[in-house]
Order: sequence, then structure tokens, then C-alpha cells
Amino acid sequence: PEEGAVNLSQHRGDDYEPAWSPDGSLIAFTNKGAFGTEVKQLYFMNWDGSDIRRVSYDYEEYSSTWSADQTYLAYVISASGRKILYLRQATDGYSSPIKFDTREILGRLGDVANPAWSPDNELLAYTRLEGYSKRIFLTRFSDRGNRITGLTDGGKDYDPAWSPDTQWILFTSERDGNPEIYIMNASGALQSNLTLSGSKDMMPAWQPVP
Repeated sequence: PEEGAVNLSQHRGDDYEPAWSPDGSLIAFTNKGAFGTEVKQLYFMNWDGSDIRRVSYDYEEYSSTWSADQTYLAYVISASGRKILYLRQATDGYSSPIKFDTREILGRLGDVANPAWSPDNELLAYTRLEGYSKRIFLTRFSDRGNRITGLTDGGKDYDPAWSPDTQWILFTSERDGNPEIYIMNASGALQSNLTLSGSKDMMPAWQPVP
């Protein structure tokens, strides 16, 4: 018989933003409250919920996304009043923070939320925060912050999600008065509302390719 939902983390505080590693062996996730504080921290656990281990210690860290080859984990550090894209790498067991932008201390991407690594390993889409404005931006991993491209305007778009072929991006938009799921191509063209409902439609995800 089919089993119901299984509590994998069984962990103090609130656990959210789970991200499967590409090989399916690990889950990175964000925890808030395990140590009686509201500071967000990154954790890893095995696919079956075993061996939960904290990897954040010195900063507030959250919203992780894996590179397709599992060489890197990208995520957001909140420090000095900024939300900065950082990396961890497999060579040291993802133990040490590394700056994504190697030239600027606070980075040139702006304040970052919801980073999403493309399946072809080359691009990172993210939400750029400017006050109440939220827009979808794009940067190439090899550029390391040297060039960024705005994909949406209007300040009400967030939560990008790549298609398996890296050709399309789903995202949440509130441009129509309530959250709806939109789609656009990887250059920001052909933006279209997919849900068109009076309810709140948010946090899109693609069906994996078999």
C-alpha cells in the first residue's frame, strides 16, 4: 500500500526550503528556531532524513540551490544589511562560504532572494530586491557577478524555476493583483499568465524529466 507523508527532519524549530542534490543523496534545507533564535541556518541531511548536520555558524544563511554537477551549492547570506549570493563547494564538503562575486565584497547582483541554478549548469536566475520591488534577474556563473540581466519589470515578480531544458522559467507574479504563475523564455520574452485564477498561485516547480 502507498504510504503517507514521512517526517524526514524531525528537527527543532522550523525546517523549510528543501533542495535535493542532483544525485539524490542529500537534501539541503533551511532551519529557523533550532537554537531558540530567528536566525536562518543551512543544514544537510541524507535522502532518508538521517545524519542531519548544521553547516551554517557565523552568518544567517538560507535559500540553497545546487549546481547540476553538484560541485557547488549557491545560497543567500544576510550580512551588513545586505542579502548576498554565496557559494559552498564539494571539495571541502560544503563547509566554507565562498563569495560568488570575487571582485566586490557585497556583490554586484543587488540584494538576492530565491536563487535558482539552471539545469545546464551555466546560469543563475534570482529575485532582485529593491525596497518593495521584486524582479527576476539572470547572471552567468562564469561571469561571477560581472554581468547581470533583468528579465522582468514592474517590481512584482519572484521565485524563478527553470525548465529541465533551460529554455523556460516559471515564476510567481503579482502584477495582476494576486499571486499567479507566469512563464517566460530564458531571455525574458513571451511572458504569459498560466493560472489566471482568483486564488493565490505560488512557488512553481517543473515536472522532472524521466
